[in-house]
Amino acid sequence: MVDTKEELVDIQKQVNDNTLRLERITSKDWYSNQDLYEKMKGMKARINEFNKNFHKYNGLIEERKEDRRLLENLHERVGEIEIEEKVKEEELVRWREWIAWLIAVISVLYQIFG
Repeated sequence: MVDTKEELVDIQKQVNDNTLRLERITSKDWYSNQDLYEKMKGMKARINEFNKNFHKYNGLIEERKEDRRLLENLHERVGEIEIEEKVKEEELVRWREWIAWLIAVISVLYQIFG
């Protein structure tokens, strides 16, 4: 079955590891102190990365608010420009009507007195 002494040593080591794990599970101590320490180191690195990304994205949110404010101001200004153009166009139409009426009145007066 077991061909070499190395395989026997590996199997014995695996049995010992499994026995240790079973003892931890039955005693409700699932992880060794070394395992817990390594997990804590990993968590600390992940938390540090999260904090770094959080601050980066938090700045983006502030920039987004500023962009939104600028966009709203731009929409207001465009609306004002459209209103100004509409008023100018209406004013031009009114002037044309007044000039047409003035020419008509002058024409009628010229025909009457002329």
